[in-house]
Amino acid sequence: MLVREHMTPNPVTIRPGSDFLAAVAILKAARFHSLPVVTADGELVGIVTDKDVAAASPPAVDLLQPRKPDFYGVHLTVQQVMNPDVVVIGPDVPLEDAAWTMLEERVDRLLIVEDGSLVGIITGTDIFRQLVSILGGGSSAIRMTVEVVNAPGQLAKLAGAIAAVGGNIVSVATARASKDLLTLTLRVEEADWPTLERALEEGCQARVLHVCGPDGLCLDRTGETR
Repeated sequence: MLVREHMTPNPVTIRPGSDFLAAVAILKAARFHSLPVVTADGELVGIVTDKDVAAASPPAVDLLQPRKPDFYGVHLTVQQVMNPDVVVIGPDVPLEDAAWTMLEERVDRLLIVEDGSLVGIITGTDIFRQLVSILGGGSSAIRMTVEVVNAPGQLAKLAGAIAAVGGNIVSVATARASKDLLTLTLRVEEADWPTLERALEEGCQARVLHVCGPDGLCLDRTGETR
């Protein structure tokens, strides 16, 4: 999964010399949260967000205070209210690395640049949506979290045991519980959970930690003695 597969391509942009109120109009009309700022030569020079324009917009009438004539958007240009510190990545960056960049840079969107030109934008919502899909959110498949020894071949053993009872894995996520243990969360179709539990515990020596059925019933197995 690469950024180019989930970004919004060819985003709407605005020029740095444009009237501040033009940015306000575009953001409101299109329900955008941000606009990349690009020069006539195609150079990316900043980004203007709904927060930027809100900070420069006039307050409510009853809160108006004496102000300079060039404040609150009266004579402002986009360049005066935009943020010039733009975080950019390439379109062929893995999605998880883009998410990591957002966390590291503390931003909720990244501009995508290829060969010096702006080609797209990706937001935290775009990445979150794909994460939900990867983890099988909204699926009616059985969700089972198991703990296995952290050793080569464990996932293959689990997959084989599930296939042997007619189950079909639709998603899998892993996390290292400790140096010696690995936790896997599986979404499985075409099998009932008692059969799956027996297959994994007896055939793979896996410890079932948690299981949710297609009816939404969930059981925590961590406190049970087997």
